[in-house]
This record gives sequence, C-alpha cells and structure tokens, in this order.
Amino acid sequence: MDVDIRQLELLEALGRGDSLTAASKRLFVTQSALSQRLAALERAAGTDLFVRSGRRLEPTAAGRRWISAAHVILGEVRSAADDVSQLARPASPTVRLTSQCSTNFQWLPELLRRYERHHPDVEVRIDTGAGDRPVPALLEECVDVAIVTKLEADLERVELAPLFADQMLAVMAHDHPLADRKYLTPRDFDGAHVILYDSYDAARGARVPLPLPDGARPRRITFMPQITELIVQMVAGGSALAALPNWVVEPYLEPHNLCAVQLTRRGMGRSWYRATRRGEQPEHLAAFVALLHQQFARPAAKRPGR
Repeated sequence: MDVDIRQLELLEALGRGDSLTAASKRLFVTQSALSQRLAALERAAGTDLFVRSGRRLEPTAAGRRWISAAHVILGEVRSAADDVSQLARPASPTVRLTSQCSTNFQWLPELLRRYERHHPDVEVRIDTGAGDRPVPALLEECVDVAIVTKLEADLERVELAPLFADQMLAVMAHDHPLADRKYLTPRDFDGAHVILYDSYDAARGARVPLPLPDGARPRRITFMPQITELIVQMVAGGSALAALPNWVVEPYLEPHNLCAVQLTRRGMGRSWYRATRRGEQPEHLAAFVALLHQQFARPAAKRPGR
C-alpha cells in the first residue's frame, strides 16, 4: 500500500478532530480534493478509515492506527528536514529538547521568552520523534535535554534531576457509571474499555507499566496518538474512559462535560526528571537547563502538576 506525505497530513489533521472543511483550511487544499484524497487512501487500505458523525469524521480502528503512524512519520520527516536545514547553514548554538509526553510543553513559551533575553542567537528546537527513546537519543547526541518519567535502561549513563510531579486520572463522560466514584479500584476496570497514549503500546517497543492500578484488567485497551483532543472526543462521545495526567485534562473537563476520578485511594503520582548527558555542558545549554529548573521551581508558574 503506497501512502504519500499529503495523505499523512490529511490523516494528521483529521486525527486532531478537524472536519474536512477545517482540514482544507489548515492544509490549503480544497475540500473536494481532500475528499478524493481520503477516498483514494481508503480504497488502497481496503477498508473505511473514518465514519461520519454529524460534521465530524470519527476514526475507525484502522483509521486510528493510520493516524498513529502519520503522527510518528510526519514528526520524523519534519525533524529530519530541520536537521538537514541546520547542516546547510553555518553552525550556530542550538538546544534540542524532547519529552516522553509531547503534550507537556504548556510552560515552554514563557521559558523561551526568558531564555531569549540573554541568548538571542540560540535556537531551541523540539524533537517529538525522540520522545519514544529519549535516553538513546541523548547518548547518540540527537537531543541535548530530555524530560522523562518512564525510567529505562542506560539511565546510569545520563544525568537526572527532578523537575515536577503529576497525577494520573481516569477521565470519562459525566454520565459514565463510574463518574460518581471518589476513586477507582482495580475491580472497577473489569469489563472497561480504556484509552491510553500509544507511548504505552508494547507493539511500538514500550517496556513500561501501563498507567493503571495494579491488578486492573480492562476488557479492551485502545492506544491512540498523543493528540489530547482526539482522546477527549472518544471519551466524551462513548462509554470508554481514558487515563490522562491531571494537567493535560483539566482544560477539557468543563467544555466537554467530562469528569476526572482519582486512580486508587492513594492516587497514582508520577515523578518527572530532566535528563542530560554527563560531563561539562556548553554555556548556552547549561543556562537553558538552569532556567528550566527555575521555571518549575517558581510557585506561581503555570506548569504540569500545579
């Protein structure tokens, strides 16, 4: 099955919850052309990738798998294009940043504004493709700073320092049978359909525990790209529940009529760390790392976990 970049861009746009009309504006292509592009993709796949729900197109299981692939492939293509562009230009200082959760960059614009005041000639780049394997990316000098929570092999070869903590919550429609619980137990997941980020999918090489209570055995687990809007729509429109960090879901609760329930009586907290290569760092990188820690130490700062 042949798939081109334009079809992947369409899948990415529809995966964000865009209608064909919104996708045509985002991609600067007519709606009829996008309809033909989608029809050609579905013919090649041999199955429907989306079903219409009002004005929206809801992805099928096959569509969700292609959306996940599009998210990864386009991220890698854009990263490669940036790398080649950098190689074609005279060398200039760069800070390359990645995170195991590509949605936790709400704090970044403020940090960049502060950093640019003192380092206007340094470019800060986000590498989403390295988020699945941040430690190897650090050791291979593909990135300079990684924000990690799922600790993995080779950690003794990098330098770790704590940044912040957060809580995983069960997110569901307001009328879900579990919505009135103070917290969920492992037995509450019996027969449940749970949606998780695809970074937990063992088929993609993940070797980390699922963000669920010990002993939880859902009837079905669906892994989806790290596109929060897509997961929120899936939860709001059905009986599934999702496990998401508190700082990710809080802005979506009221607008989408969702509720969030604590996982286990004690909660399920996570610790996040800053990872860098060991040894002396260039001045511009050391300054960025110092500012990163200052950002999360500021009591009034808007950041994950607060």
